[in-house]
Amino acid sequence: MHHHQSAATPTARPRRIVDLTHTLDEHFPLWPGDPLFRMRRVPASPGFVVHELCFGEHTGTHVDAPLHCAPGGAGVDRIRVDDLVAPLVLIDIAGRAESEPDALATPADIAAWESLHGRIPGGALVALITRPAPAGPRSAAEPAPHAAPDGDAEVGVLARSLTPDAAGDAHWPGFSRESVEYLVHRRAVVAVGTDAPSIDCGASADFPAHHAVLGAGRYAIEMLAALRTLPPVGATIVVAPLKHRGGSGGPARVLALLD
Repeated sequence: MHHHQSAATPTARPRRIVDLTHTLDEHFPLWPGDPLFRMRRVPASPGFVVHELCFGEHTGTHVDAPLHCAPGGAGVDRIRVDDLVAPLVLIDIAGRAESEPDALATPADIAAWESLHGRIPGGALVALITRPAPAGPRSAAEPAPHAAPDGDAEVGVLARSLTPDAAGDAHWPGFSRESVEYLVHRRAVVAVGTDAPSIDCGASADFPAHHAVLGAGRYAIEMLAALRTLPPVGATIVVAPLKHRGGSGGPARVLALLD
């Protein structure tokens, strides 16, 4: 009797892959006091190009590991691989943010989202859209195929957000502590994220959202790009941070997959 081994079924590719990662260079806006991004060509064997890179752990699109503000918490190298691939949920608070520069996402925003789209699945990554839709004929509900981050516009918003006003304060929207606690304890999310510089609003002095999510052993991701090109639910997010031992976080390549 001959046993014929069936051919392996090829893995289906996603219909769309969207890059949610900002491109780093020496002009990218930084959190005040963070190390400058530097990239220097170093000597190498003929025919090869090698650069030396210097940057802070929380530069550009990046992950905050629990260790970032939870003593004894996991470093970026110890984030569970299973938690780096997750259903992506997007909550849009940009409309309120236009009149409230330091607007906070609340449990009411979560309830409103669920009334439209159903219960947030366990193991999801919930991210905030804090920027209004760009001017143009195409609606956010109909993203262009193979959409890519609009680097100049989005980076410009980040730079303006991180620039203090006359009173010395910076402004952008974020999560309230109550919303993060609800997501962590009632919806069992693996992470929260935002397109803004921080998951806490710009006016925050004690960073309650950070403490709520990182203190619970989850992670955060900040400065995401191109979120508005995605639907509120239905995408899968893939987060691939730099893996260095004992790191408090790290720049990440982040992709959204849509079937």
